[in-house]
Amino acid sequence: MKRKSLFMMFGLAYVFTLATALAQDPPPELIAATEKQMGFYENPSQETFTEIVAAQNGFMQWGHDNLPPDSVEHMDRLFRTFVSFAWKKGGYAGSPFSEKEMNGIVKSVSKGKIRTPDDLDALWAAFFATGEENYLDRLTDATSVRNPLIAGAASWSLNANYRQRPAVKEYFDRQPGKKETVIR
Repeated sequence: MKRKSLFMMFGLAYVFTLATALAQDPPPELIAATEKQMGFYENPSQETFTEIVAAQNGFMQWGHDNLPPDSVEHMDRLFRTFVSFAWKKGGYAGSPFSEKEMNGIVKSVSKGKIRTPDDLDALWAAFFATGEENYLDRLTDATSVRNPLIAGAASWSLNANYRQRPAVKEYFDRQPGKKETVIR
């Protein structure tokens, strides 16, 4: 069960996408790559960035074999978001995407309104790439929007990450008012 829960953690970013695939465990090397991606902000390096980018081909092949096409497209968008933010923050070489595309993604996610669960996923990808708390601020704000799907997904993802990611726990522990409102 631990393998599935670890995979599902970055699956927060894929929560609506991968649910149908959890009956099929991803290979151990993809679980390891997912763990590196989720913790990238804790210890970013060119070597880790390169490993994550290299693992994506296997991840996408697994997705093609186990997920519906729209889920694979969603995984690809999240990977592009992660790479774009990691590249922007750290200047890492080896991105398979153009500088123009990455700058556009960073601009869109940084300034865009939260309208869909995909927007929440993109904020998590940005946080995992950078560790910047402004993405946690936006996710926290999303818990109080009128759309119950968005508010519920934001609350669930923050609570799950609070329990599993030290940086998220520290963020809320420093802000008792937000913690009382969001963490259950």
